[in-house]
Amino acid sequence: MSQIKIQSPFLKANQNVFEGDVCKILNEGAEEESKIKDEVTGNYKKLWQFQVQLPDGEIKLGSFNNQSLRKFIEAWGTDTKEWVEKEIIAKDIAKMSAFGRMVEVIYWQPK
Repeated sequence: MSQIKIQSPFLKANQNVFEGDVCKILNEGAEEESKIKDEVTGNYKKLWQFQVQLPDGEIKLGSFNNQSLRKFIEAWGTDTKEWVEKEIIAKDIAKMSAFGRMVEVIYWQPK
């Protein structure tokens, strides 16, 4: 039996990234406007998006949660040019409420 696999250009917990995976940040990222509105201001939220290389070599787009960003800043500083080619580990994946629904969130840390 053939199984269909939904293709996505984004990092997806437990679909293309699994707990313990070592990935690599490939660019300095860019601040992008998301499709998610801020509940207080009504403005669209801005997220930093990065190209990330998966263990199999595939490249996906990803944004990191604040906890992960703090760990990266602690290790490499606030200039994201310094993050390029750095390896990161998917330390934990947890379900939580985000963007008005339950989603699986990846918690990253520097390798």
